[in-house]
Amino acid sequence: MHQIKPLVSVIVTSYNYAHYIAKTIESVLNQSYGSWEMIISDDHSTDRSLEVIHSFNDPRIKLITSRKNRGAHAAYTKAYNLCTGKYIISLDSDDYMAPERIKKQVEFLEKSPDVGILGTFIYQIDEVGNKVAKNEVYENWFNKNIDLNDVRNWIWANHLAHSSVVIRKDLHQKVGFFNPELLYSPDYEFWVRCLKYGAKIKVLKKKLTYCRSHSSNITHKNPQEGFYETLFINIKYLKDLFEADKKIENDSLILTGIVNHEMYGKLPLEEKGKILQIYLKDVEIESYKSFLTKVKNEKPAESFLSLVTILGDFRYHLDWHIRQLYLHKEANKQLKEQLVSHKENAGRPFYSKSYPRAKGFFDKIVSRLMDKPRVKKLKFKNEKN
Repeated sequence: MHQIKPLVSVIVTSYNYAHYIAKTIESVLNQSYGSWEMIISDDHSTDRSLEVIHSFNDPRIKLITSRKNRGAHAAYTKAYNLCTGKYIISLDSDDYMAPERIKKQVEFLEKSPDVGILGTFIYQIDEVGNKVAKNEVYENWFNKNIDLNDVRNWIWANHLAHSSVVIRKDLHQKVGFFNPELLYSPDYEFWVRCLKYGAKIKVLKKKLTYCRSHSSNITHKNPQEGFYETLFINIKYLKDLFEADKKIENDSLILTGIVNHEMYGKLPLEEKGKILQIYLKDVEIESYKSFLTKVKNEKPAESFLSLVTILGDFRYHLDWHIRQLYLHKEANKQLKEQLVSHKENAGRPFYSKSYPRAKGFFDKIVSRLMDKPRVKKLKFKNEKN
């Protein structure tokens, strides 16, 4: 008996990529797997995109347009609402697929009902479609032999290439849409949200997707905003995933990512304090907008120093922040006064079990601040070199 092949819905959001989108459409038409539909959602392109799209005549291609530019999230949502397939692919209009890709992914998913999301390894191509021979940043980043079901592999990192993914529609329905507030990392937030819903993620270790690197890529256009979005994702979602995973002792890796991040180092001290307050005090975050309000506008409930002291076992980070504070000469006097006043009680509940010499530790900090021009790496008396 002939088995009916499950339908795959391919979503392509289009905006002013007339010079790329033909290759994208052709790659779907050339698939060895024939049971697919393609919904192209054009977000009011002002170049020749519509002309290029109309040049393809295949009943499996549906085109929807917008009267004005509403953004990628709105374009994707319109297309998704028309999807009738069992599986969903979101293919960027500057990327394309190898001919056997859909067939291989559907075969894998049909045999693995526990897997909800399946990606592939990628080729990195340049603006004219040539494979990048040197400095393959994308390939080095996405083609990693790692377990994406391990929460630790998502800390400050998204190693799942958006255009390479097939997701089950029933999972997509359960998780919801991409977050419209996020401009630079909506896919990262969506994948992590899928993990919170218990989705299992796999990646085929075959290069079946071509991802284009060019000057119009949006991902790294605003590093500061990208930092805030990634910070929001790590605090709102990954922190809870760490706490739910009994195999992971603590969430120190997230904190490490925060305080060692280049953009964090450039923030004003008060803003650093508010970020620590949100993270360490489990401040409720409803949305990305409310998160930015708390970081940028609200006054911190506690002094920066008191927040630093409750870092507990993260001794390196305490030392790092002390060094940062010391570099700000105008804060030195106040810092010394706060250290002296806090040293009797600072961090007692957090240090008492592992580091009973907490009081001596703070005495040492005060002494070094007052007597030496630089604060070196601090050690406890019973700490081995």
